[in-house]
Amino acid sequence: MMKFATSKGFQSGLHRHGKEAVSVSELSIDAIPEIDALWRDLYINCAEANPCYAPDYVKTVFTFTRSKRAGSVLVINYSPVKGPKELIGLLPLGIKFRVFNSLAPIYVGQHCCFNGSSLPLIRSGFEEIALFALLKWLSTNISSNGLFMFPELPMGGPVGTSLINLLKEKQIPFICNQMFERPLIDISCAKNYEDYSQLMKGRTKQTLNRKMRKISSLGEITFSSHTGLDVSQAMKEFCELEVKGWKGRAGTALLQDAKGKKLTYETLSSPSFGLTRIEALRLNGQAIAMNIYIGGGKNALLFKPTYDETYAKYSPGSLLYFESIKQLFKEEWTQRIDSAVLPSDQLGSIWRQRQVFNNLIFGFSHLTPEPLVWLAASILNLKLKAQNIFK
Repeated sequence: MMKFATSKGFQSGLHRHGKEAVSVSELSIDAIPEIDALWRDLYINCAEANPCYAPDYVKTVFTFTRSKRAGSVLVINYSPVKGPKELIGLLPLGIKFRVFNSLAPIYVGQHCCFNGSSLPLIRSGFEEIALFALLKWLSTNISSNGLFMFPELPMGGPVGTSLINLLKEKQIPFICNQMFERPLIDISCAKNYEDYSQLMKGRTKQTLNRKMRKISSLGEITFSSHTGLDVSQAMKEFCELEVKGWKGRAGTALLQDAKGKKLTYETLSSPSFGLTRIEALRLNGQAIAMNIYIGGGKNALLFKPTYDETYAKYSPGSLLYFESIKQLFKEEWTQRIDSAVLPSDQLGSIWRQRQVFNNLIFGFSHLTPEPLVWLAASILNLKLKAQNIFK
């Protein structure tokens, strides 16, 4: 554990919270049960929730990670003058790699989902002091000559904004690399569904309403949602539907993937996980489209969708995306849903809001050569292009 006094720039922030020490500890994944309750409380009260950083999910993902450095979690604690110590930040550490042998190592925030985020969990109101503590620990305990990358870091929110401002203030070189957008739903921007639906193009709504009328002529169309104890059976139903489609033919369905199957049945299906929600569009009681979500509270992630190809001409998957917006306003089970797909996906024409993401690469101190950061970003771009070409 490392304790330190904050810099002059953070004295005012600490004064508002009791003006005491901040400590950073690196815990092994085996120590998760010891901080489980604190971790869950942080998730509920964080400035920006990352559904991929629930303790059960992180522990499961780490079992599949072979990196020497994976399997540890950084926890940031704040100790006021009076009262108990608070957990104000958490970041699972991910892989370490080199873009080529002569370049400094790059450490990565753990990417805990197929298309998730590496956003650290930071308690609301503690963004600056928690991120300062995180940077201080990284520079002291990992490598003053290395680099760090947050892959797929959402920008514009309190955590991303605070991190960028802190890097600028400390004159630490950084680059926001490979910017892209993902569709999302954020119900905080509208009073009700009628107001929110104005974001959608009239032609898109007309098309979906027409297809809903057509498929309704085949029988009763219903919507169902499954949480808690209902998740296990719904998950089996999802996997059986998915394996019948193109993913089953390609051998990439969850039931055909040992890693995916373990994540699905042992983690997402567990009532103790408590963050799984499955939605289904049903025709005469039979699921024709299903979505798996992870999260709740402030943020959720669309983990995986599937649909029955028998009814492809009615676009059941799109109809479920459309219905999900209505249900979100009815139940308010979360505030934001990240689609985890690019806007070019069919979902992008239905979920019209956008979230900007960046791969943020930065040095561990102001002494890190700026050309090193730019060189790493350039090589990573080339590697990504090569992977896309040879897919």
